[in-house]
Amino acid sequence: MIDKSSVFNHALRKAGVLSSGKHFPGYASAEVDPHHELPVIDKTLEEMEADELKPFRALLPDLDSIMTCHSHYPCWDADRPRWPASLSKNIIGQFLRNQLAYDGLVMTDDLDMGAILNEVTFEDTIKACIEAGNDLAMICHRVDMVEIASRVIATLPDTLIYDVLRRIEKTKAKMSKPYEWSIERFQEIDSQIYDLRVATLGEERAKDRSLEDGKRSPVELF
Repeated sequence: MIDKSSVFNHALRKAGVLSSGKHFPGYASAEVDPHHELPVIDKTLEEMEADELKPFRALLPDLDSIMTCHSHYPCWDADRPRWPASLSKNIIGQFLRNQLAYDGLVMTDDLDMGAILNEVTFEDTIKACIEAGNDLAMICHRVDMVEIASRVIATLPDTLIYDVLRRIEKTKAKMSKPYEWSIERFQEIDSQIYDLRVATLGEERAKDRSLEDGKRSPVELF
């Protein structure tokens, strides 16, 4: 029998596109939006295995990366109330890395979300997410905080950073080399993106910036 997921993933890799399974260990039962506040998912481990974890277990051997989520799971972290999965050693280090034996790239969801911002300080967030087993701390809006994040990461043990860099290098080796930079190529891609925006939204709506008007997303600055 042909494994369709493997075939599909191989086709993506040939085009330089890597896969990601998200959001681990599962958002399906969240009752609030993590962009605004921290969901608490009161399922037992057996219930998680019966539902949310099934697709991850099935696809794990073929996934190039995993994105962790910002929900609290008492079945793993009963001793740490309101501790997000994306910062959890029990979920990432023990369960995903050790029990499921996943040695691929692991990244957090965007750390600029209410589920994180309302619960943990920035410095503690950066330290905890790497110590938990993530390789990438995703800071998608507060780009001015990247330097602070870099300084926090520099204080972490070399042995921890070695494993992180090893997994990043292994992942990068699967990727196609980027196009050689040129302003012409940039403008070509920019034009294609805008054409897609027009095709999706129409001429008038395509001209409108996002509701946040570029205050949070650096994409809107271009």
